[in-house]
Amino acid sequence: GRHAARPAPAPRSAAPPHPAAMATRREGAYEVVYKRVAVRDAPSLKGQILAVLSQSTQVYGTPFEVNGEPWLRLSPYTVLPRVDEEIGDEDSAWVLIDGNAAGLNLGPLMRRMTEEDPQEEDEAEEDLEAGKVGIKIRTLNGDLHEISVDCFADLQDLKVAIENSTGIPRREQRLVHGDSELSDSTLQNVLEYSENGVELTLIRRPPKQARWLVRVKKDWSCLRFADEDIRADREIILRAVSQDWSALLQGAEEFRADKDVALAAVRQGWEALEHVSWALRSDPEVVLPAVKQNPGALVWVPTAMLAEPDVMYAAIRRDPTWLKQADVKLRADRRIILAAVKQRGSLLELADKQLQGDRKVVLAAVDNDGEALEFASEQLRADRDVVLAAVRKSWRAILHAGAYKADPEVAVVAAKQSAEALRHVGPEVLGDPKVILPAARLDPEALKYASHDLLFSDADVAIAAAAVRQRPNILKEDGLEEIHSDRKVVLAAVNFDGAMLCFASEALRADRDVVQAAVCRNGEALRHAAPALCEDRKLVMIAVEDDWRALEFASAELRGDRDVILAAAGQSLKALELVTKTAARDFWADTKVWGDPDIVQDFVAQDGMLLKLATKEVRNDPEVVLAAVKQNWQALKFASKEAKAERDVVSAAVVQDAQAFRQVSGEFWSDREIMLSAVKVHGCALQFASSRLKNDLEVVAEAVNQDANSFKYASAELQKNRSKVLAAVVRLQQQDQEQQKKKEEEEHQRQQKQQQQDTPEPLASQQGKPEKTPEEAPPEKPTGEQHEKRQDSPEDKSEDKPAEEQPGKQQERQQEEQQGEQRERQQEEPQQHSQAHAQGQLQQKTEGQQPQPQPHMQPQPQPQMQTQQQLQQQSQEPRQQQQP
Repeated sequence: GRHAARPAPAPRSAAPPHPAAMATRREGAYEVVYKRVAVRDAPSLKGQILAVLSQSTQVYGTPFEVNGEPWLRLSPYTVLPRVDEEIGDEDSAWVLIDGNAAGLNLGPLMRRMTEEDPQEEDEAEEDLEAGKVGIKIRTLNGDLHEISVDCFADLQDLKVAIENSTGIPRREQRLVHGDSELSDSTLQNVLEYSENGVELTLIRRPPKQARWLVRVKKDWSCLRFADEDIRADREIILRAVSQDWSALLQGAEEFRADKDVALAAVRQGWEALEHVSWALRSDPEVVLPAVKQNPGALVWVPTAMLAEPDVMYAAIRRDPTWLKQADVKLRADRRIILAAVKQRGSLLELADKQLQGDRKVVLAAVDNDGEALEFASEQLRADRDVVLAAVRKSWRAILHAGAYKADPEVAVVAAKQSAEALRHVGPEVLGDPKVILPAARLDPEALKYASHDLLFSDADVAIAAAAVRQRPNILKEDGLEEIHSDRKVVLAAVNFDGAMLCFASEALRADRDVVQAAVCRNGEALRHAAPALCEDRKLVMIAVEDDWRALEFASAELRGDRDVILAAAGQSLKALELVTKTAARDFWADTKVWGDPDIVQDFVAQDGMLLKLATKEVRNDPEVVLAAVKQNWQALKFASKEAKAERDVVSAAVVQDAQAFRQVSGEFWSDREIMLSAVKVHGCALQFASSRLKNDLEVVAEAVNQDANSFKYASAELQKNRSKVLAAVVRLQQQDQEQQKKKEEEEHQRQQKQQQQDTPEPLASQQGKPEKTPEEAPPEKPTGEQHEKRQDSPEDKSEDKPAEEQPGKQQERQQEEQQGEQRERQQEEPQQHSQAHAQGQLQQKTEGQQPQPQPHMQPQPQPQMQTQQQLQQQSQEPRQQQQP
């Protein structure tokens, strides 16, 4: 528009020189000199000024003064001609363009107009007059008014001129040219092509209608409070529905049958189609804008509209499933079918037979859904390019490939997507290594369909070995029993999982190298070895060192071997149940065993009470004793006196049970560090503390925090100063809460980080086929019709078999870890329970009441605020007792 700012175009370096302007270039600026310049309203310097630089160049700007001279500030986006010819600067007007600033000096222009050549002044005036258009305004009363406006004036400028001439307010004016009402767009055409002037008809609106038009323009919802005559005004309703279709519901009923009103409403919202008259719902011009927004609008139209090509084309472009609802005649419309199959190839089934033989239509369909090849004509199903395009999109298209099932290139393209495709290819390609090898690298299951000669030929046995390395469980698949006798294949499998030895042939189970590779991975694989290899001492030792359960499958002789028994028992004493009775009896009485610190340390770590079987020298070993005490503190009674004097041993014992203080030297009763660690777990350990520690506020507070009953073991001085102890307990509980909160946050962050690390990443094709995860497709949004889902044939459905269970030793380790976690939770529960009730029990005890027993599994911690109130009450008790 004239007043709108437009982006400045890129500077043109080779623009032709303007016929009425010449310029000279200086540093950072262009100075343009115009010889023929006329300035309109320049002396007034008010409002916008038009500088007519030539017949083809007009510039608008805002006036301002510089050193007493009038200047014109141009828009930053003003486009001015650029020329290269140099001239003098006398009596010239300068236009400076530098960055975003531009100005036109009007001083020389005005002087030039008033002082110099009158001929040029007349020419400038002619230019100004040439820019005006005369307009005749005729009212319905027959009055005629003549006005003139600029040729670039808009409708508002014209109405302002009419208001100045006739006194009729702008909002009450309706201007008609010919048989149509005037608008901004039509006004420009009228002014541009009317050489002999323009004649317009002025119709004056009623003042009430004009006021409501202004109100509705601001907010259409005010129609809810309008009178009936306003709601029956067509112009007001038309303006309202142009803002929101809901305004149609506020207007008179007759407007629902008005085409212009209905069109304006449905353009604002497709829902308006439900409220227009039934006759207009049969009008394609009204229905089309609604359908372009939402094809669901077709539920409100007559059935005949489903045969309208333009309407259905618009609907199918938004939702191709509407092709099923379209009239049968439209299924032969090439434009509509193309729009449908480009979005859903399976809709080719609904196309006319002639279009099913259209190569472009079929290619568009199979490019979206390869299985649409099924609905192509017989001629196109014999087209190799069409078949390849379909198979590239979906391997299932090979079901309809006809003679191209035996084409190696087609078979490779399908097999790379899924090994299941090899079930449907011709038998000729199953012996082609160029087909099987690429498929086997992506999915080892492709070997199930390979020919016997290819699979076991000397040249291509690497195919099977490479596939098994990626997926050793393939030995379990039916139809591949013959590879169980292939040494290379079985070696590749057991090197991945020793349990795969069970699928090897009898001959390979007797192969020492194969069995050794298996037991190195899984000791329990010894159960599948030949009996002769179960007597091999070296092989059995390898198996037992990996998993003690392998001892069960060793020969009777080796189950009595001392070294074999020690290797198994070092992992679990349950291994002694698998040895012979004689070997077990000799084992318990073997002094060499119980005199070896390393062996005994492994045993007492499983059962601390076995320390009593150790020799005197071993019971004096601090490391052995510490391992025993950590497993069972009561093993402390079998330790030597020197071992009982070790701080680590004592600390490990008293943390388990306070009664362990009775087994250690009295010097540890005065050890503040050991006593603190003990009372934090067992508050009653305070009874074994020295007098100095019983008077230690921190030690006593820790004990009371764990068990309120331990307050009776505190010194007499602290028992008198109950408030001091209680305050210390409250501080400890606050610290415990802060630490617990911090641990929970750290654990939460650790779990989030672990989840991110455990998120599986897509594997590259060289790493084998990614593991399939069955996912249900998200339900589609409701459309014009519920589509029928294609049911795959049973032979097309293939799922990966469940993953192999973890070996037995891994399950055992997981069970042991779970049991360990349960024991830790059981140990923490009493501690948390005691801490929760420390304050309440201490308060009861200090007031002379007996503490009430609390259920162990139902702790009821006292709130912190209540504890502080109790503290205040207790601190006031001594003051009340001292008063007379």
